[in-house]
Amino acid sequence: MFSQRDVLPIWLRNLLPLDQLPFETDSGVARTFAFSLGQNMYTPDDTAQRSLILNDRPYAGWLYLGATFQTRSEDQQDTFDAQLGVVGPYSFAEETQERVHRLRGLSVPQSWDHQLRSEPGLVLAYERTWRLWLGGRMRAGPAVDLLARAGGALGNVALYASSGAQIRGGWNLPLDFGYSVIRPGGVSQISSLPQANNRNRIADPYASLRAPRWSAYVFLGAKGRVIGRDIFLHGNTWRDSHSVDHKLFIADLMGGITLSLGGLKVSLARVLRTREFRGQSIDHRFGSITVSYAF
Repeated sequence: MFSQRDVLPIWLRNLLPLDQLPFETDSGVARTFAFSLGQNMYTPDDTAQRSLILNDRPYAGWLYLGATFQTRSEDQQDTFDAQLGVVGPYSFAEETQERVHRLRGLSVPQSWDHQLRSEPGLVLAYERTWRLWLGGRMRAGPAVDLLARAGGALGNVALYASSGAQIRGGWNLPLDFGYSVIRPGGVSQISSLPQANNRNRIADPYASLRAPRWSAYVFLGAKGRVIGRDIFLHGNTWRDSHSVDHKLFIADLMGGITLSLGGLKVSLARVLRTREFRGQSIDHRFGSITVSYAF
């Protein structure tokens, strides 16, 4: 049996209470960690209006640090995610959006004065993913697989339960568990384990879980969430702020392509999201670029 001590860097072994981590005693399971820094921004549909728009979502920003712990076997993955950050002016979403819009020659949103008030935020999330079906061979030639997932999040920023499925097809499919939309309380998807360093000529217990040298595949998926709380629709937790009446169920339909070379992985996706609050004029469509590196 192999534990985290066999694969984690020395500085992380010294920092973490390894004996208290979930699934520490499970054999045949690889454990990986990821750290992230993120900034999300939300605006109403009409960004040219200076006054408060009562029937549209509030202006809001979310700046956070995230930590993800993941256990993975060939057919199952468990992901624990924690995000700690701030909502409101201290998220600096207004400044970031203004700079990006000016660089691109776009008009600057005019009503950030009505954004949510400053509030610390914490989200704890968990998700389990299963590989239900595989056609072909992973990491070697053409293959197709079908994934299913279920989980949820708890915190003052987001409270929800979710489930979904995804199908992938391409060349040299990595033995990971697909694409996930970036969102507050969303579970991070860590790249496959990097290529092993074989200089010591010791047998690699995780050889079957490591990333191929390169891969390319397309994916199509759907995911639904039952929403208990979304601070970017409900407004601040302890202070009065603008809010809208959220919908209980939200669904995402997504499709895209993922390319990887060594430990570097890039995913390009297009997402169609159903209406999130009553009075929303159109469904939400947006693009996503996710870059990760495993080492």
